[in-house]
Amino acid sequence: MRFFAALLVACSIVLGAPDNAFGRPAEGELFAQIGWGYANPQGTLILQRTEDPIGNGLQLARLSSSTDSIDQLLLLSVLSDRQKVRDYASLFDLSLGYYVNSWFFLGGSISSASVVLQNVRLSPPSPEVELLYASGFFNTDATSQQLIRDYLRVTDFASLRRGRTEFQRFNTLDFKFGVRFPNLKLEDFDPYINGSVGIGNYEGGATMAKLGLETGVRYYLENYYVYAELDLSQYFLTYPGSAVPGNGSPVLRAAGIQFGIGMGI
Repeated sequence: MRFFAALLVACSIVLGAPDNAFGRPAEGELFAQIGWGYANPQGTLILQRTEDPIGNGLQLARLSSSTDSIDQLLLLSVLSDRQKVRDYASLFDLSLGYYVNSWFFLGGSISSASVVLQNVRLSPPSPEVELLYASGFFNTDATSQQLIRDYLRVTDFASLRRGRTEFQRFNTLDFKFGVRFPNLKLEDFDPYINGSVGIGNYEGGATMAKLGLETGVRYYLENYYVYAELDLSQYFLTYPGSAVPGNGSPVLRAAGIQFGIGMGI
């Protein structure tokens, strides 16, 4: 990413600033910019990776009903674990735009939100295995019963381990549109509001859609500008077939801040 930033600044120096620089883009002008940021993600996808009430509940029920001393120690360990999951998203955006007139632009971008979970259970209890055990499926065979108990013992210890995982990059190709306010006459400062609609692919063959809203300000220097903006994004997933529960519903929201550089072409 530093390479793209250096390339953008180098191009601005070579090409020179447009005649209407310093916060006054004109009709027909192109611009390019690149930015990075940080966001706070929320939504059902985060909950699915950090909380599993079925698996956790069945694990607690199984351990609490056991008279085995190791199971009792595991139960105390699970109950006393008060560590909180921390999550954040790293943002990236590479945009190219065209000013239809001095206050309105259209453009496109490649954007990414990389969600990172910290202090999360790396091997949470499996709800499927817990349900099979609770149903008594393995009770008819002593060997199978012992094997599943040994397996659950290993997974109980593994479920106490916490760590860091990057579970998904939400990469989309976005269509952008926005307005600026040239009549405010703020010299080198140039406030703006953008909207975006994006599309991408997600695991399991799902189609990902994105709605975004950005508001920020550019500050024009000699041959380029720097900017800071607040970003609000919402992601939707649509799986093939209409029988999937929650198909098309929002699964992730991210509110963050982004900084970057750009230039007029």
